[in-house]
Formats: sequence, C-alpha cells, structure tokens
Amino acid sequence: MNRIISYILSLIVVVFIAFGALGCDNILSKIDEDTSTDVPSYPAEGISFTDVDPDADEIGGTLTIIKAVNEERISHYALYWGSDSTTKSGSAIAELTQTGGDVSHSIDENTSIPGGATHFLVFTKNQYGEMATCISLSFIDRYNPAVTAGGISFTDTDGDFEEIGGDVVITKAEDEFTVTHYVLYWGSDSTTKLGSVISEIAKTGSDVTYEFSDNTAIPYSATHLLVYTKNQFSEMTTGISVIIVDTQPGLRDTGPAGGLIFYINPDYETDGWRYLEAAPYGWDSGGTDPELRWGTWGNTVGTTGTLIGDGLANTMDLYNNYEDTTAAQRCVNSNYGDYSDRFLPSIGEMYEMYANLRQYGVGGFSIGDYWSSSESSAYQAYRRVFSDIGGLGTLDKNTTARVRAARRF
Repeated sequence: MNRIISYILSLIVVVFIAFGALGCDNILSKIDEDTSTDVPSYPAEGISFTDVDPDADEIGGTLTIIKAVNEERISHYALYWGSDSTTKSGSAIAELTQTGGDVSHSIDENTSIPGGATHFLVFTKNQYGEMATCISLSFIDRYNPAVTAGGISFTDTDGDFEEIGGDVVITKAEDEFTVTHYVLYWGSDSTTKLGSVISEIAKTGSDVTYEFSDNTAIPYSATHLLVYTKNQFSEMTTGISVIIVDTQPGLRDTGPAGGLIFYINPDYETDGWRYLEAAPYGWDSGGTDPELRWGTWGNTVGTTGTLIGDGLANTMDLYNNYEDTTAAQRCVNSNYGDYSDRFLPSIGEMYEMYANLRQYGVGGFSIGDYWSSSESSAYQAYRRVFSDIGGLGTLDKNTTARVRAARRF
C-alpha cells in the first residue's frame, strides 16, 4: 500500500512540474482550443440589396453579404426578415454557406414582404449556434405607380391659331397610394411624348389643375396632352391623353383688337395671315364711322388692287405717296385699342365686311356709302353701299364717304 501511495505522489509532483514549465494559462488555453463550443465572434461586414420588383409590398433582386473579416469560426450566414435593426421576424430566409468570399442570395420577384418587416438581418453561424449580434439593412420597397390618372380634360380659351390657353383638369387616380405626382406632356399622338415635361403636379387627394396661359404656342406636331402618374421611384409606363382642340375664332367672333372677324383666309399658310378683323364701332372718335374724302383726285395711282388681300398694300401705297389720301391716312394712323396695323380694305374685302357683318346686323355700321382702297380711275374710286339692298359702285374721289378700317392677323 505504501508503494502505491508513493507512486501517486510521484505523479502529482510530475504534473505540478509540467504546469510550472508550460504555464497554467497556456495549458488552459490549449485545452480551450481543443474543446471549444463557442459561436462565431465576427459579424458579416455588410449587406447590399436593391429592389427590382415593380409592385408595392413585394420585392425581388439579389442580396449580397460582404464576408466577415475573420471567417475561421463561421460556417454559414443566416438571413432573416427583421421588424427593426435587431429583431428577427419569423424563421430564416436562407442559410448561405461561407465560401471565403462575399455570398449572394436571389430573392424572386413578387416575394411578399411579411407584415411589419422593415430590415434584412444577417447573423454569422457555425455548428454551435449563431452570433448574438447581427448586421442589418433597412430595405426600400421600390415600386412603380400602379394606376393611371382617372381622366383628363381641356378646353382651349385662347382664340388664336396654333395657340392655346385654359385649364387642364386631371381627375385623380382611383387609388393614389403609389402616386406622388401627375406629369403633363405634349404628345404627337395618344401615347408618344413630345419634348420635355410641361409640369409635374403634386397629388392633393383631389383632382388637380394646370393652367396654360393665353398665347401658349402649340409645339409643331403636337396633337395631344398626355398625363402619367409618378412616384419617387419611377413613372408609370402607360398614361392617358386628350386631343388638343385648338379653338379658333369664326366669323363674327371678336378678334384680338376688339373688332369682329369678317373673313377667314383658306390660304393662310402661304399668305401668312388667317383673319380679317373690322375695327370696332367707335374706332375713330368714339362714335359713328368718319366721313372722309378718298383723295388723289385727277391722279391715277394705278397700283391699287381689288381682291381680298390687296387692302393693306393699297393703303400703304396711298399713304406713302399721296398727302391728300385722308381715308387711307386715318386708317394707318389709328391706334385704337393699342393696335396700329389697320388699313382701308379693298373693294373685295369690303364685300366680305358687308356680307358677313352688316347683313347680320352686327358691327354698328351706318347706312350709306363706304370707301374701299381700290381705285377706279384718276377721278373715281370704288365704294360699297351698306344698306339692306347693298350694291357696288364708284364715287368721285373728292366726295366724302364713310370709312371703316380693318386689320389682319
């Protein structure tokens, strides 16, 4: 028995000598390395993800996890939904085996976002469990507008050719959840945008309006107005449209200078003007049309035409070359309504004024003879009788007759 006790004591001494030689801490550390059950101590370095799914409350795309600085104790990266930057929501989406590099996970489009989920969480993991802390990414649900505007209407209130004015009324979308703005464009047809944005109008919860100021030029080849819904991510690929009806003045409508339109030129594109507008009643002195002489008695002007479109040239010829052409001079010198482009109409133009205004009982004309700017001879010029019967004739140039100026635009 004594020999056994002595042997045991010898072994204890050897152990203590070994501890002394190696150091207690080193031996414990060696034991710990050999028997450790620790979870990973290094997290992933980062997460990146961009949603490519166009629908609200759904996502899709590639999620990339940047590997940990030290992956020695990491076998997997566990991916979860998170209700915030630290709290898991449900079970793992995926466990991705570490590869020595960054790892990726493909999230199918149309993947529904669980209720309350706002983040992706990534925990490093091995056979003993997950690291207690994680890294996170607050994801952004990128979505296209899901609905078009409910409608669009526009009525042109500008009376000028190839110009518009008035309100565009956009009926709000049935559900504006995915909409922040309504974008207005010119269109070359019902679907094709023409040029840049006219305006982006923020949603208000009600119908919205955009106002075109009068004299807004219609771009060449524009035939429609288009409206697209938009949000912070994108613009809807389909829109709605309305045809632009360029409201233009007709006969007896009021022109820009306050007078009535008495002729519409079918050859406006080549002639450069579309309408003849009579000076308004009271254009000369606030009352009836003045009675004036034609002038140039005994002289043949010789260049005054009789056709529609000749009046302006006739008048300027008389005004620039003869001092006593009082009828023509009165028209040229008129600045009524801040318009200074009036002239004495040709006999052809006076017929249109008579037929389309006087015979309809509008314009405030007197009964009697009205001068034209068309010469008949050295001693006479043409006049139109403004009465119920009417008539064409000539008068001595020194005779007075009434004068009504006109302008064209």
